Amino acid sequence: MIGVLIALQINNWNKARKERNKEVNYLKNLKADLVSEIKNNEEFVNYKYHKAKAYSELINGYAPTSIEEVKTYTETFGAVFIWNTFVPNQNTYKELLSSDNLSLIKSDSVKNGLLELDKLYAAIKTGEEHMRREYEAYIYDPQAENVTNVGCF
Repeated sequence: MIGVLIALQINNWNKARKERNKEVNYLKNLKADLVSEIKNNEEFVNYKYHKAKAYSELINGYAPTSIEEVKTYTETFGAVFIWNTFVPNQNTYKELLSSDNLSLIKSDSVKNGLLELDKLYAAIKTGEEHMRREYEAYIYDPQAENVTNVGCF
């Protein structure tokens, strides 16, 4: 009887150790994702800044009159009208959800932080979709008409 209880206790310890190892692995991967996300966010902010700057140059600019000006205008036009979408790095979080392993994370603050981050990403996506519609209605369509009127295409 005591041997069975000892065996059960050892089994429970082994199971707890394996779960803890999984948790630590997930936490390391989450940290790596978040570190990568900082770089991703910085690059996306830089992209948005250059896009806004290019649009400002385009809207306040003039019709190109030389080959060099046409090249510059084309590059600026491309910077404005190419649309990149923000894609967050949520690999580990998605894996935790799909494998039903979120419960392995013992820290409620970490779990809540992940859920809040997911909510923030959803809000960013909604804002981005709204911004895309605004760009199409107020920037893309009028500029396409202007380009046609100027005779560039």
